[in-house]
Amino acid sequence: MLISYSWLQLLTKKLDENPYEIAEKLSRSIAEIENITVTDLDTVFEVENKALSHRADLFGHVGWAHEIAAITGKSVTQNLPKDVSPCGTIAKNSPLTISIDDSDEKATRYVGAVVDLTNQPQSPAWLVDLLTALGQRSVSYIVDITNYVMLKHAQPMHAFDVAKLPSLNISVRFAQEGERLTLLDNTELTLTTSDLVIDSGGVAIALAGIKGGNLAQIDQSTNQILLESATFDQYTIRATSRRHAVRSEASLRFEKGLSPTVALTALREALTILTGDKDISDSSYVDCYPNPIELSEPIAISIDSVRHYLNKSDLRASDIVSKLELLGFITKNENNDILVTPPHERNDIHIVEDVYEEIGRVLDYNTITPTLPQRDASIPNRNDQWEFGYAVRDVFARTGNYETLSYSFVDKNAAGQVSSISEGVSSLEPIIDPSLVAIKNPAAPEMAYMRTSLLPSITSHVIENAKRFDEFGLFEIGKVTVPHDETLPDEPRLLAFTYYSKKESEVDTLSAGKGIWKTSLTYLGITNELVNLVPLKLEIGETKGFCFGYEIDLDVLQSLSIPRMFSQIPVSMPTINDLSFTLPADQIIGPVISHIIELGSSNPDITMNCVLTDQFQSPTMKKENRMSYTVRLTFSHLKQSLSDTKITPLRTSIEKSLATQFNAIIR
Repeated sequence: MLISYSWLQLLTKKLDENPYEIAEKLSRSIAEIENITVTDLDTVFEVENKALSHRADLFGHVGWAHEIAAITGKSVTQNLPKDVSPCGTIAKNSPLTISIDDSDEKATRYVGAVVDLTNQPQSPAWLVDLLTALGQRSVSYIVDITNYVMLKHAQPMHAFDVAKLPSLNISVRFAQEGERLTLLDNTELTLTTSDLVIDSGGVAIALAGIKGGNLAQIDQSTNQILLESATFDQYTIRATSRRHAVRSEASLRFEKGLSPTVALTALREALTILTGDKDISDSSYVDCYPNPIELSEPIAISIDSVRHYLNKSDLRASDIVSKLELLGFITKNENNDILVTPPHERNDIHIVEDVYEEIGRVLDYNTITPTLPQRDASIPNRNDQWEFGYAVRDVFARTGNYETLSYSFVDKNAAGQVSSISEGVSSLEPIIDPSLVAIKNPAAPEMAYMRTSLLPSITSHVIENAKRFDEFGLFEIGKVTVPHDETLPDEPRLLAFTYYSKKESEVDTLSAGKGIWKTSLTYLGITNELVNLVPLKLEIGETKGFCFGYEIDLDVLQSLSIPRMFSQIPVSMPTINDLSFTLPADQIIGPVISHIIELGSSNPDITMNCVLTDQFQSPTMKKENRMSYTVRLTFSHLKQSLSDTKITPLRTSIEKSLATQFNAIIR
């Protein structure tokens, strides 16, 4: 985006600041001036226009003049060029008609006038130099004037040779599928029904908002022109431009969202330049404007609020009003408020904060003293659901598993799959009709449905990771979709866990997965039948190994979780005893340790812990079919040290019970 400083001087009264000072102020206020080119004829600013996507008015010099006026305190003048040559008159009794056919949402306004040319003078040197400095090529006097008006008001215009038009019945319509159009640069397009065109007597003569066609191109023999100015939907123009890979200065501006009021302003100025008539009457042109856009509702801003938001307690109401009016806003004082109405060109102003920003940036952000905003330091309410989810992640990670994250979209094979539990056994079945969870506009065929289970997604992760690792556990917490006929779908949070191994047998893989599941749930304080749940064997195709998985509603787990209670720490050192004994070789040690802990907890004042420290089998024991174990008993008392006289009876009862219950021989 290029801006002429000399042109800005003509549009801003008494603008005598150094261009480098203006460039610095603009960079701080609205957009960075990336480069300044100084020649004998002009000084040109190069602006980073990506920052101006919301400011259609700044694609013309009048918009920049308002910005500079607000920054410097100067005023804007809408002066017309003096060194121009009138070259025609407005045609009287022209049969021109304009209509917008079934596309009024895509074309807001279309204004046109017929001009009889008396001559076609050469463009004056100042106009050629100005266009050249701003990256435009001088074509002819008529075209140069339309480009001049576009660069001034940000409103593209076009001129057609009336003699080459099939008709002066002009309309805006959607193209027919497969309709052909040749542009000014001889590019041939095949149009679609989503493309807007300018029509003359049933023939497309221009690609609306982008480029004219070569059918009615003006040349030196042209003696009558149709001068048009219009407003089109920004999204439609952008889509057409991208579809046909055709970009132009016109499409660049229309894509930003131009105001329909500027279309008439631009046409009237172009007619004044071409005809020399400074008083263009309404009868001079045809204005098709089906749904006129009114000014936005006034936005009420409080003086105190502006001072608070900008941290400028000395800011006066007159300063605020002055800056806003120089930007083109309409203001009205009402009690302690200012009613602010944005100009038509500013379609980026909607809420009170937008107005605060306008005031702050033209006052210069560097004059605002930065302060930290006030914050509520009170402790937020606990989110039990989030905390439990974090606890689940922590437990499964601590037991050696890895968390995965999957898309909420799956392919048709996984759509409708739902896990269930029946008599302590998990299963995964296609219960939901896939059409109920189909996505209307999927990003890809393999992401065309909302997932109803986490297991299909996590299974794909298992298959991929099995290429690199021999065994691993994966888990995921995520939402699934459960559709309903007449109401919004439910989105429960589920926990899925899988264990895979290619080294172990199917039984050992199953046992290992169940062990991790049981350990993790026990840590979470869950002790019901879910602990012994039989997992689902997952299908992993041609991948070697075995994989088993679980899936459960996380809210169900949370409802069953019993928070772990912490006990008081003993004040004295614990007493430690080792107990050795032999058991029949086929006796599992787990129940024995549980029995010891149960006996040791019979005295409410004494806390005992039991840990297996050693086990072995000598040749003699092997012949006798027995196994030797050593457990470490740790006795603690909350208030006092424990002597042997208090521990010996408890230890004796444990030894006798082991001999009776488990045929143990104390060593």
